[in-house]
Amino acid sequence: MFGFSRRRMKLGRLKGHLHDPFHGPRSPAHPTKRSSHLTGEEPVVTSVSGRPDDLAWCCSSDTFDLNGRAFENSENWAVLSTDGDKPSPRFDHAAAMVGSKMIVFGGDSGNHLLDDTKILSLDKLTWDSVASKVRVSPGGHRVQFRPCKGHCLVPWGKTVILVGGKSEPSSDRISVWTFNTETEIWSHMEAKGDIPVARSGHTVTRAGPVLILFGGEDTKGKKLHDLHMFDLKSLTWLPLNYKCWTFSKIQSCCCTLR
Repeated sequence: MFGFSRRRMKLGRLKGHLHDPFHGPRSPAHPTKRSSHLTGEEPVVTSVSGRPDDLAWCCSSDTFDLNGRAFENSENWAVLSTDGDKPSPRFDHAAAMVGSKMIVFGGDSGNHLLDDTKILSLDKLTWDSVASKVRVSPGGHRVQFRPCKGHCLVPWGKTVILVGGKSEPSSDRISVWTFNTETEIWSHMEAKGDIPVARSGHTVTRAGPVLILFGGEDTKGKKLHDLHMFDLKSLTWLPLNYKCWTFSKIQSCCCTLR
């Protein structure tokens, strides 16, 4: 039921090496200059500023050129001018790409946790706010959709999947939600199996219909190094055992497939 299609998962810390999506990993101590001309078919890397020391400023969107304009050095970033209902300053939020839309959810304002959903249209460079509409579960009861930070957003088709995060009040087990970018409705996924403990600062990546979760920090501040998988078809969690000579407990890590 659970398969990786011979894909291998690679775990690593965020710091150490920078990654150039066009030329592979590189050392930050030895930058090289390259000329690059991006086309509309090449991947776009987009992010929203999440530094807590930027809270006095509006969030800015930094990205590689979207329209194939050439830069003398492909390692440069350009600040885009965006319109619309821009997100308030925040950190520990999450973002994911679905088509030409970037969905941003939650985070910490510095004073309180956030539960707003923002969508940036990369075609128009315009921000839109989405009302937090929650679908009633099949059992007829409404599950509370809480503000959170340190969560993960993973794209899947026309939806994004929200996994975990620190919320108030906290829960015992990790929760999974989906956001439909067409209906703009959040839905709670009724998971079963060996559900991982609640956490934040973890990492999640998708391998086909399976999510892979690693690490994080639990509600008591304990660093974690456990590995889990979540089958999106059966909505079942399963712990994974792995062998490693030395593996520290990790928070705020990064997980990718290759």
